[in-house]
Amino acid sequence: MKTKSMLNELTKAFGLSAKAKLTQQPSGAVNHVYRLNDDCYPNHSEYQVRLPAAVKWLGNDDFSGVDRQQQFKLQQAIAKLGAAPAPIWLNSSETLWVEQWVEGNSGCLAPHDLATVLYEIHQLPVDAPALNLWNRWQHYLDIANLTDESPLYQRAVNLKSDVQASEQDLTNVVLCHNDLLQGHVLTASQRPPLIIDWEYAAKGNRYFDIASCCMINKFSRDESEALVAAYATHIAAPVNEVFDNYYRHVELVSVTNALWNSAMNKDQNPV
Repeated sequence: MKTKSMLNELTKAFGLSAKAKLTQQPSGAVNHVYRLNDDCYPNHSEYQVRLPAAVKWLGNDDFSGVDRQQQFKLQQAIAKLGAAPAPIWLNSSETLWVEQWVEGNSGCLAPHDLATVLYEIHQLPVDAPALNLWNRWQHYLDIANLTDESPLYQRAVNLKSDVQASEQDLTNVVLCHNDLLQGHVLTASQRPPLIIDWEYAAKGNRYFDIASCCMINKFSRDESEALVAAYATHIAAPVNEVFDNYYRHVELVSVTNALWNSAMNKDQNPV
């Protein structure tokens, strides 16, 4: 969607003036993020939105299977605890998401700092939908049109019992972010930390979230092990036990990432 079309829809929703503008921000591989401002828009209580606001264009995501309405409600709950920007509006086609604009940048976080952020997330008293990782894998397999002849398909099938064991380990099922890039942590020093991009958040195994964090931040083995050791201190668990659980989830995260990428690039997969 072009910026002009987005502004037209936002203007109808919020009564913006002709001075309204969208400024594109650094974004991920799929969604685009903009800063919405309007110098002639009064921030009075009768208006639905306080400016500036963050606008996400989600229209390129036709593969993830994320339930946007469900995630909107979840982020509302997390925002009430101070850990996320408050979501404001989602259009009927679920391609435009508007949320509170928040300033902040924690910069490059050391592994032990990210361990603290993960621990704080996992402590949040939020009732979130379950991750249902196997169902998500099956969705990616279907979207990517992978058959049983595909090595990735076989990797996934061979890990089904591990996925089920992970999600049945209720002592370790907590609220997870599942996409904790360093740049998603706006304020690491506050409690709870202020974090963005909660679209993959769900109740899941804490060690899947830890392994995911290490992978997406491209941590070395030493950096990953520093994070895991610091996390073990937070939960007062035996270090060896925490490392065992972490390493059991590294392959689950690797396959999840491979399936996600295959679904995103579905048109490039061999038929």
